[in-house]
Amino acid sequence: MLNEQGTTPNSMVGKPIIGIKEKREPFIDVLESEDEIKVVAELPGVAKEDINLSGTKNSLTISVEKPNIKYYKELQLPCEVNLENATSTYKNGVLEVTLKKKKEKKPKGKKLKIDYTNLFYRSFS
Repeated sequence: MLNEQGTTPNSMVGKPIIGIKEKREPFIDVLESEDEIKVVAELPGVAKEDINLSGTKNSLTISVEKPNIKYYKELQLPCEVNLENATSTYKNGVLEVTLKKKKEKKPKGKKLKIDYTNLFYRSFS
C-alpha cells in the first residue's frame, strides 16, 4: 500500500505487497530406457519436505505449495509404470524420480490349422 506521499508506510517495509498466486511449471525432462522411466524436474528454492509427489500407472504429479514459490506439473507418462518400486532423490534443486515400467504380458496365440487340400484341388471354371 502506498501512502499520500507515494511511499510505503514504515509498518509495510520488508513485507511483500503482492503474494504469488500463480503456479509455475518446473522444467522437466522425461528419459525412457528399456525398463524404466526417469523424470528430472528443476525445482530451485524449495526443500525436499515441500515437494509433493503422487502418481498413477500412467501419470506423475509434482507440486510445491509455499507462500513465495508454487510449482505444479502433471505429466502423462509414455507407458504404464509400477509405482511400488518408484524411487526419488532431490539435490541442489533437482528432483529425479525413477519409475520401473510394467512388464507387458504378451498374449499367447492360438495355433491355427491350415487346410492344404482346398488350396491345390480347386476347380477352375
